[in-house]
Amino acid sequence: MPPRRDTTITLADRRRLAYAEWGDPDGKPIFFFHGAPSSRLFCPDEPATVAAGVRLITVDRPGIGRSDVLEARSWRDWPADVVALADALGIDRFAVVGWSYGGNYAAACAALISSRLTAAGVVSTRHLSQYNVVERPSAYDELDPEERAEYDLAQKDPAAGAQDWARRNVGWVADLQEHPESFIDMSQIPEGDRWFFADETLARSFFAAVSESVRQGADGYR
Repeated sequence: MPPRRDTTITLADRRRLAYAEWGDPDGKPIFFFHGAPSSRLFCPDEPATVAAGVRLITVDRPGIGRSDVLEARSWRDWPADVVALADALGIDRFAVVGWSYGGNYAAACAALISSRLTAAGVVSTRHLSQYNVVERPSAYDELDPEERAEYDLAQKDPAAGAQDWARRNVGWVADLQEHPESFIDMSQIPEGDRWFFADETLARSFFAAVSESVRQGADGYR
């Protein structure tokens, strides 16, 4: 099912920020931050969104889908983009929810723009717990040697770390562009989740969002 609206706004620094809207246009506004790899084209459940009276706004992060790249970005940059979009849509207060990797961005909003939020949710996000080296230093020891090398380089020289990641993942990006279904190993999907991919409409929407995420190559992930 396509979104009700799929467009962009232009931010103060002239970057485009892409978003889509789903659900009830007069409903309670919730900004949904996608996982990785994914994009604004993924709505978890449009009928449920309508039934709940929710106006769901899905947003492409910089470099994802149709949102322009923001070089040398950090977690702190995202809440300002969200506020700019909310202002452009005439929304004063709103909720945010982040799924998987998007949970980091929901947490950043909770920390930095709490006065604008009605609620914040983090769903299935290991990055704030299992992989949180700052608050759980033992997480570093659980990384394999390649992951530790990536982490060390990113800490020492973020730009070099980003370039190295992009270089090594050219093949992964190409696979997602041409064969987004390669992202999922169906044999590893829990029994309780297989219904989702058995539904042709839901699966097609999910994989379209995955393919869209790498429209610009690896820029959204470095």
